[in-house]
Amino acid sequence: MNTIKTESRRNVRMLKEEVQKLDDLYQQTVKEAEEQDEKCARELESLEKHKHLLESTVNEDLSEAMDELEAVQQEYQLVLQSITEERGKVRHDLLHLLEMVATHVGSLEPRQPRVMICVALRQELQFLDGLWSRGPLTTGLDSVWSCGRHSRGH
Repeated sequence: MNTIKTESRRNVRMLKEEVQKLDDLYQQTVKEAEEQDEKCARELESLEKHKHLLESTVNEDLSEAMDELEAVQQEYQLVLQSITEERGKVRHDLLHLLEMVATHVGSLEPRQPRVMICVALRQELQFLDGLWSRGPLTTGLDSVWSCGRHSRGH
């Protein structure tokens, strides 16, 4: 009977040791899981801060780019308006010059050469119209000269 008691005590002691080992292992696993949770929480918080910083930077850069785009568009419109005004002045000056040339040619040359000069001037104007793409320059001259209708003294 003593041997059975001794054997039972030994089994109980071994089982208690096993329980203690399992309990220690469980506690270690819980501790590691908690540490991992804390580490993940810190990393998530850091990522959230980084995300907000990136969003803020992107929004600021986008706002700045939009402001720059608006400024460039306004500058482009001013340059375009200036170019249009300059083209109008050049067109006006050219029409005035051609009117003077036509008048002078009409007063100096016999009828046939004047017609040829008028045709050449009209062709030059059409060429310039193609370059400028802003409407025909020759339209303004139609009322001023009619390359064969003007004659001296009339």
